[in-house]
Amino acid sequence: MEKTVATFLSHIGAPVAEAHCERLIRTHSDFPALVSISDAFERLGLQHEMSMVDRAELDALPYPCLLHTEADGGDIVAIRKPGDVAANQEALAFWSGVIIQVDPQPVLAVQERIGAYKRQQFSRFLVMALALTGVLTTVYGGLRLAAQAPSAAVGAGMGGLLVLAAAGGAIGYFLLAKDLGIKYSSVENFCAVEGNAKTDCNRLLNSEGASILGVLKLSEAVFAYFTFQILALYAAVLSGVLYHEAQAVFLALSLLALPVIGYSVVYQYAIAKTWCKLCLLVDAVLLAQLGISVVLHQLQPVEATALAPVAVLGFALLLGAVLALTVLGKGLLKEYFTVIKSEAEALRVKGSVAVFKHLLQFTRRITITPFTDEIILGSPEAKLKLVLVLNLHCQPCKEHFQKVVDAIQVYPREIQIALRFVLSGRDADISPTSVHYLIRYWRENIQGQPEQTQRTVRLLQDWFEDMDLERFKQKRVVDFSVPDSHSEQLSLAHRQWILREHITRTPALFINGYFLPQNYTLDDILAMTQELIYSAGKEEVAG
Repeated sequence: MEKTVATFLSHIGAPVAEAHCERLIRTHSDFPALVSISDAFERLGLQHEMSMVDRAELDALPYPCLLHTEADGGDIVAIRKPGDVAANQEALAFWSGVIIQVDPQPVLAVQERIGAYKRQQFSRFLVMALALTGVLTTVYGGLRLAAQAPSAAVGAGMGGLLVLAAAGGAIGYFLLAKDLGIKYSSVENFCAVEGNAKTDCNRLLNSEGASILGVLKLSEAVFAYFTFQILALYAAVLSGVLYHEAQAVFLALSLLALPVIGYSVVYQYAIAKTWCKLCLLVDAVLLAQLGISVVLHQLQPVEATALAPVAVLGFALLLGAVLALTVLGKGLLKEYFTVIKSEAEALRVKGSVAVFKHLLQFTRRITITPFTDEIILGSPEAKLKLVLVLNLHCQPCKEHFQKVVDAIQVYPREIQIALRFVLSGRDADISPTSVHYLIRYWRENIQGQPEQTQRTVRLLQDWFEDMDLERFKQKRVVDFSVPDSHSEQLSLAHRQWILREHITRTPALFINGYFLPQNYTLDDILAMTQELIYSAGKEEVAG
């Protein structure tokens, strides 16, 4: 469900990181209900509309859109073009009638979404750079092999073996990805079951025949086998003296692969009675390598007496090491994905409003009598009232404040956040202090002005850019030659309240007078905002 939504947003051009979107949906306390998608879109700053449509209008839907089905407790079908309706008839048999339309252009500059998207784009750039490096390295290796060969024909054959090894390694990676549950749309489309065609990659790869002795999976064997070949050929290229040993290893492995190819074809045809396209590609690569190895042997026969036993043993140990690393690495990745799944389930429990309110009752309650001229972000009429205590010289407070900005943007009428400030040790011998200077500037230039919340946010962002009072004075000028006792008293009120309530760490967050339970953050509050607002409409949170 969450993967379908994230992929759909990417398809329509929304600047959203797929992993970030998936996490917002998957960890929602009501997942897989529709509200988990709706709340995620709000957190991402995306305008969307959910409506009911009669089944008779199914073929006249606006594209692109998402359709909600009631299969497996709730699922999503992405409709990107008219033909997708016909292609998903089986899934749409459970269609609930709900259609979701999304505007790909965000209406809010949510920094959490922007940061996640930038990280995704950078990761994709690194993947492309890595792929290009692999292609260039393969070309370089092929040219070096050709240059070291006794003849052009032999050089071309060794280069062909390297290219085939790289192709086999790529197929092995996709097989590993399928085992780990990582999906690539191109691979899924290639493996898709069409009509009455007797092809089903998933069924075959999950069968008993797709393993060696019930221990080594086909994906592990394929990836390790071709990765070893690539490393062996590069060892020959870099050493300049292992050319014949590499040729001998390839010939031996190709001959040993012949019965494997036969078993693969017979198993698919006679036992499983279905074909795996990826497995057939592996068979094709193995056959091509066998043909090249045999031709190379005819052009330049491999003589056992000319081989260095130490080099052959080294290749054998390399094969074992690559195989071991592949199996162990895949096992670690499986454990990691299991932990991620368990974390999502735990976060759904943590994000339950009932659980949160229960824990809230056991936290310390403080007195939050509003100050005269309180610095408040959001709507005064909001039902969800938060107090955020910040240290103006604290890096975590800076990061927390940016999340506050996102919260106010996403829920401008539902959340009110009062800001209170701890006096930093850096202000011990300074007059005016950073807190006093900031409060006075706010009172003289922002309080009561149009767009007060937005201007207050920009004020704090300017401060947190450097967290240096002297530089801040150059940007935001205040004339302290004119006395203002009210600003000084308000600064003192902040300090006295901090001491009276024994607040010893920052950032500190309070919700409707209660200290936030341990291990809860502002992110968790944002995930529960809609439910908390609904709850607050009926009764005070935890009251």
